[in-house]
Amino acid sequence: MESLTEMNDPHPQLFDAFVHFLDSVQSVSQTAAQLAHIIAFELTLLQEIGIGPVMDRCANCSDAFGSRWKYAYFSSEAKGLLCPGCENAFVEKIRLEIHAAAALSEPQRLSKTSEALLRQIQNAMLHHFTQLLHRPLKLAQWFLS
Repeated sequence: MESLTEMNDPHPQLFDAFVHFLDSVQSVSQTAAQLAHIIAFELTLLQEIGIGPVMDRCANCSDAFGSRWKYAYFSSEAKGLLCPGCENAFVEKIRLEIHAAAALSEPQRLSKTSEALLRQIQNAMLHHFTQLLHRPLKLAQWFLS
């Protein structure tokens, strides 16, 4: 978090969210539940520091995310989800199953999302943080092991 925030720039809601994350992630033993908590915190972190990705519509054309999308992509360059019609305009992107994109567009779904889809989402989030920081996260290897 320190690489994404400024010194002496307090974020009390982010601090509270981090404390809540630490408490909640320790209370579950299943990998899927842990991943859901990690992803939820990552999304909160990005929102709190003002760079939350666009997840409810295409970040390029603003087409609302919905069941008519056959698949979706996540792009750090586009700062969010890309619809099937816009994905060709971006080289940097990660393909997401439609149910993974749905969980990102409605984070309350994360707790009901399969471990396989959560791993797909976490992979996209790790890629996004790598792009934002211009380097891989030091602990990234343990998130998906």
